[in-house]
Amino acid sequence: METFLKLSITFTFAFYSLIAESRDDYLFENPIDYKEKWTRLYPTEKEAIKKLLSVLKKSSTGKRIISLAQRKAAKNGKRLIDLIEGGRVSLTDTTLVRKFSPSSPEKIYLSTRSRIYLDRNLKVLDILLDLSHELTHYALRDQFNPYKKTFQLKKFVKEMIEGRGGEVEAYLIECRVYKELFPKLFDRSSSCSQVYNNELDYFSRKKSIVKFYQVGRYIDEFRNALNSFELGVRDFPQISSKPSFFISSSYGLPYPLAAIKEYSSIIKRVCRNDLKRLHLLEKKFRTKVMINKFNENKKYLSIRKLIRSRCQKKL
Repeated sequence: METFLKLSITFTFAFYSLIAESRDDYLFENPIDYKEKWTRLYPTEKEAIKKLLSVLKKSSTGKRIISLAQRKAAKNGKRLIDLIEGGRVSLTDTTLVRKFSPSSPEKIYLSTRSRIYLDRNLKVLDILLDLSHELTHYALRDQFNPYKKTFQLKKFVKEMIEGRGGEVEAYLIECRVYKELFPKLFDRSSSCSQVYNNELDYFSRKKSIVKFYQVGRYIDEFRNALNSFELGVRDFPQISSKPSFFISSSYGLPYPLAAIKEYSSIIKRVCRNDLKRLHLLEKKFRTKVMINKFNENKKYLSIRKLIRSRCQKKL
C-alpha cells in the first residue's frame, strides 16, 4: 500500500526595482533582454531554462548552488534540467511518499521527490532570482518527517524560516546573485540593501531573520493561531508587529503565519493517513494478540497513543 503526502511551500518577494537601465547594468556576454518574459527567450521552455541556468552560472554564488542541486539530482538518478519547468508561481514542490505493507503497517518507509516550478509570467531578471531561490530550497533543505512525534509547530516554523535551505538562506542567496549579476541595478535600487553592509561587503543573516518575523497587522491573527496549538507569542521571541517585509504567495500572509497554516494542512493529511494505518494495525492486533499478547499489545498501544494524541483535534 502506498500513501502520498504533498509538502510544498511557496515564497515570493519582489526586492528589486528596474529604473533607468542600460546595457551596462548587467554582466551578460551576449546581452539578452532581461525585461522580456523568460518564456520568450526560446521556442521551448526547456531551451529557455537551459539559458537561465547558463546565465545564473555567471554568478559565483549561482554556480555553486547549481552544482549542489545537480549533485543532489544525480544521487536520485535525475538530471537537474529535467526537474525544472514553468508554472503558475515559482516554487519547489516536494512530495513525501510513505510506503507500508498492509501486513506490517507498523513499518514505514519514506522517500521524497521534488520538482521546481518557475513563474511563466516573470521577466528574465526576476526569474533568475527566483531560480536561485528555489535551487537553494531544493539543494540544501533537509528532509523532515511529519509522521514523527518530534514534528512540532514551533520547530517547523523555525526550520522553514531559519533552517538550512530555508527562507532566510534562499533570500540571501538571491541577494548575492542579484549583486553579482546586476551590480549597478543593485547599487541604485534594491531592498537587499537593507540587510547589506556596504563597508564590510556582506549580507546580514541576523537582519534578514528579524525581517522574516515581522507580521505587522497580523499580530493578533498570529497569536490566535498559536493558541490553537497551545503555544504563545512568547514561544517566538523575534516576532514583531512592525510592517511585514516578506509575504507568502501561497497564503498572502506574513511568513510565520503562512507557515502555521502550512503546518496545519500537513498535519491534517498526516492524520488522515495515520488513521488508515491505525485501522490496519487494529486488524493485525486482533489476529495476533493471542500469539504474543504482551509484545503486540505494547507496540500497538504506543502507536495508537501517538496518533490519537496528535490527531484527535485535527480532523
